[in-house]
Amino acid sequence: WGLSLEAFGGVWAALWRGGLRAWGAPMAALGLASAWTVTPPDVLVHDGGRLAAVRGADGRYAFSTLQSGRFERDVWLRRAGQGGAGERWALDAGRDGVRCDALGCVWRGAGRAVAFATALEALDEDCSTADVVVAGEAMAKDVQGCAAPLFIGADDLRRWGTHALWFGPGGGVRVETVAQDRGLRPWVAGRSR
Repeated sequence: WGLSLEAFGGVWAALWRGGLRAWGAPMAALGLASAWTVTPPDVLVHDGGRLAAVRGADGRYAFSTLQSGRFERDVWLRRAGQGGAGERWALDAGRDGVRCDALGCVWRGAGRAVAFATALEALDEDCSTADVVVAGEAMAKDVQGCAAPLFIGADDLRRWGTHALWFGPGGGVRVETVAQDRGLRPWVAGRSR
C-alpha cells in the first residue's frame, strides 16, 4: 500500500495547481514511511525444503546452507534490507537459536519451536514438541497424522512454493506462500490444482 500512496501523492502534486498541490508531499511521505511498518518473516522455507532461513534476535537471517539457493538467499536478504551473502546458522543453539543433530534441526525463536526434519525417525518427537514441522524433499513422503499445529511437507512445498512464516502474539502463525501471491497457473511447472 505504501508504493501506491507514494505514487498517488506524486501524481496529485503533478496534476493540481495552487494549494491543493501541497497535499501531494504528505501523501508521498506517508508512502515512504510505510516501509518501516513491514516486518520480515520469522522463518522462510524454499520450495524444495533444502534451503531455510530463520530470523535471529538481532533481526538478521541465518541460513540452513550456503551451498545451494544463492539466488533465493540474495532475494531474501535484499527484501529484509540486509547486505552480504548471509551466514549459515550455528548448529549448537548459538545466537540463532538453532540446534541440530543427525535427524534435523530445531529453531527456537519468537516464542516458538520450528523443527526442520531430515529423517523419518525424527518426526515422532518433532510432531509432539514443535509448533511447526517442516519436512522437505529430503523426506521420502509426507507423513499423515502429525500432531504439530502446522505441518509443511514435501507436497505442500511442491504445490505452494516457498513458505514465509510470521509468529504473532498469542500463538498465532501467519503463513504466506508464493502460490498464494502468484496464483496456481497452468504454466507453472510442478503446480497442479
